[in-house]
Amino acid sequence: MGKAAELTGRRFGKLVAVAPTGKRTNGNAIIWLCKCDCGGEKETTVNKLRGGRVTHCGCQSRSKDLTGQRFGKLTVIELSGQKSKENKPMWRCVCDCGGEKHTTAASLNSGYVKSCGCINHLSKVSVGDRYGMLTVLARKGTKNQNAMFLCECDCGKEKEYPASWLTDGRVTSCGCSQGVTPLDLTNKRFGRLVALSPTNRRESGSVMWKCRCDCGKITYRAHSNLKKSGENTNCGCLQSAISSENMKKAIHHVYDTCIEKIQSTNLPSNNKSGIKGVFFSNSTQMWHAVIGFQKQQIRLGQYKNKEDAAIVRKIAEETIYKPFLEAYYSSLSAKNEQEETDETMEMALSNIAELVINASSKQGFNGGMNRIMM
Repeated sequence: MGKAAELTGRRFGKLVAVAPTGKRTNGNAIIWLCKCDCGGEKETTVNKLRGGRVTHCGCQSRSKDLTGQRFGKLTVIELSGQKSKENKPMWRCVCDCGGEKHTTAASLNSGYVKSCGCINHLSKVSVGDRYGMLTVLARKGTKNQNAMFLCECDCGKEKEYPASWLTDGRVTSCGCSQGVTPLDLTNKRFGRLVALSPTNRRESGSVMWKCRCDCGKITYRAHSNLKKSGENTNCGCLQSAISSENMKKAIHHVYDTCIEKIQSTNLPSNNKSGIKGVFFSNSTQMWHAVIGFQKQQIRLGQYKNKEDAAIVRKIAEETIYKPFLEAYYSSLSAKNEQEETDETMEMALSNIAELVINASSKQGFNGGMNRIMM
């Protein structure tokens, strides 16, 4: 006990011996608890203290003095005397927003910590942003290490909220959404929509309004979405109209015949034969060949073998589709090069259409197929 009392309170570098821990090393040396000037603690043996091998808790070897240095929005003030979970000394820093942050030298040097926490939410909030029924008006300084923003509720009331409350969805109104009627939008126009009446439904805290579109359809939109809508706001009909118009531009119908369809080699989704216009009939137990033209399905006959039906279908394409397509593209070339009238082109295509229909009449076409198959 005398030796312990003699060592207690003695200084060794930045360490002050406090008391023996009751623990010993493998070599039976007593382990002492020491207090470091930085606020940390260190357990070590008497021999290491007296020999000068241990003079601090480890803070001096891990980091230099950071006092006065800046890291992002933080300015280092002093060692806080606190320890991290990893037993590392913590530095007390002051943020530009006025808040404080206690962190380690490693977190500062690596850039992992650049503010008291306000920057994490501040960067996500901008004037004009909407959060439920709230619209951000202005930045209003810092409170308790939180960036504060002045917001206006749809009911007209203004209130300040931390950025984190807005981004985390903890607040979506001034509190009025539980019982106060929001701003009246009745009969106001938003693009193609006219607000008719509020409903009891809510979307992210914002009142849902019943609206009528110019197309006559009734739809429902959140109050917040209507207020920030543009001239193209609609029930969805505008997008459908645009898609329909684009489809019309991409597909060409000539004399009740789709040019893109008769040119395509893609098989319909319900085709099981692997050959366009050829299918097997369970009722007749025969292979049937057909071809479509001018909104009609022309029957090309029934055959015992799929190969025969495929040959007939191919001949029909050469007889019907090929001259029709040649006439169509010839008329386009004539229009571009000779500037023929649309009436002249329509007459040429009409003649081709009549010819191929006559050639594919049931008796004439099947008779030709029979002669080919013999």
